[in-house]
Amino acid sequence: MSGLSIPVLVMAGITAYVSIYHLIFHFIKGRQKENSYLYFAMLAFGVTLYDIFSIVLYNSGDVITSIFAQRGQYFSIGVISLMTALWIFDILKHRSRLSDILIVSYIVLAALPLAPLPWMFSPAMYIDHHILGYSFIEATPQALIFVFYAVYIIGIGTGVVLMTRALFVDKKLTLLPTILSIVVFFITCAFDIGTGLGRTNLPYVLEYGFLALIFGMTHTHFVRYRELEKTQDAIQNKLERQVQERTSEIRLFVEKLKDQNKLLQEMVERDGMTGLYNHAAFQSRLKAMLNASRRHRFPIAVLVMDIDDFKNYNDTYGHAFGDTVIKAVAEVLKIASRDYDIKAHLKNADTVIPLDLAPPAVRNYDIVARYGGDEFAVILLFCGDKETHIVCDRLIRHVEEIRFDQHPELRVHLSLGAVTLDEATPCGDNNLLFKQADEALYEVKRKSSHDYLIVPFTPH
Repeated sequence: MSGLSIPVLVMAGITAYVSIYHLIFHFIKGRQKENSYLYFAMLAFGVTLYDIFSIVLYNSGDVITSIFAQRGQYFSIGVISLMTALWIFDILKHRSRLSDILIVSYIVLAALPLAPLPWMFSPAMYIDHHILGYSFIEATPQALIFVFYAVYIIGIGTGVVLMTRALFVDKKLTLLPTILSIVVFFITCAFDIGTGLGRTNLPYVLEYGFLALIFGMTHTHFVRYRELEKTQDAIQNKLERQVQERTSEIRLFVEKLKDQNKLLQEMVERDGMTGLYNHAAFQSRLKAMLNASRRHRFPIAVLVMDIDDFKNYNDTYGHAFGDTVIKAVAEVLKIASRDYDIKAHLKNADTVIPLDLAPPAVRNYDIVARYGGDEFAVILLFCGDKETHIVCDRLIRHVEEIRFDQHPELRVHLSLGAVTLDEATPCGDNNLLFKQADEALYEVKRKSSHDYLIVPFTPH
């Protein structure tokens, strides 16, 4: 093997590795972004072919072998030219009529050396080179080769102009290594034209120009890929922040919607005048509390009450004042005294606490409702017979303490009926439990008023 072939063989191995690496990279990641990795892989493959044909040329001993190697070299240059143009246009995102003409020209340029045209090489005309102690035969280029070079130089020159404009106008500094490598490549190309015409007796250096081109474009690729990765990461981070913001907004909207649903549920279950539970809500909760008392074995009591002589308030003072009386009684039910803990251990049971100082008679786990008209109902949890007596007595006394500025002489009185259910007595019918409390109320109304009657639940 000629000594001129050894460095070329090394360069062929380098460019083959670059070609395979970028081809794999294109199919793994590159094609998600652009096709420049594929074009560059094919360009490096073209350089590898050129190096291989150069090795054949350096070891040629006859004109026929030389012409074969030279046709292969010019075919490789055509492939390199085509892929370089495609790479530049893809990198710059440039597409015009001129670029299309150049691409078509390079396709023709690559196919031209494969045709056995006499205007490219002639076996009768050759040069016997003796370079650095090594000799090889090379056919003398004919007129068509110079057309080949002209088209090639015009195309690459156009690419350099486009990249230079992008470098200075668009500030694409990543193109600078490629531009410099193309300048080096042009110098080696001009140098080799002189060697091919026999004007100099120095080795061909175009292979080194191709290697410089590979290094320059590889650097551009690497920097651009890092920039694309950073841009992609920035976009992804931005999208993640937007998703988080939208998720937070949706979460807040859902919470707000839940609050509105709760408010709507409250509005459905509440009496519009007093804010107490209405008839339907009371019955629903009575059923639930009855099930809970049976399951956890604690006593409950149900109170039913109405305002004595309420019709007289409406007839004498008007319905508006009647509504005022109902609201006042409702407030007593909310704040009247019943001071005990969750186990219903009463404190100060015999002491009358002023209404404005009294703690709530009905705790937050008791149920107070306006059952209809001037009738009210209460569910007392953890409350037996003794505690129910105390609550009823306090409710009556606190209602009697109500005063009205416009009619200070008036007194409001309650009649109450209550039924108590201890933990040992079975009851699975909330309607029956309420019915017995209601019957106790009517018994009070029949015998007298301003009083209460408490009866134990009796299952039928």
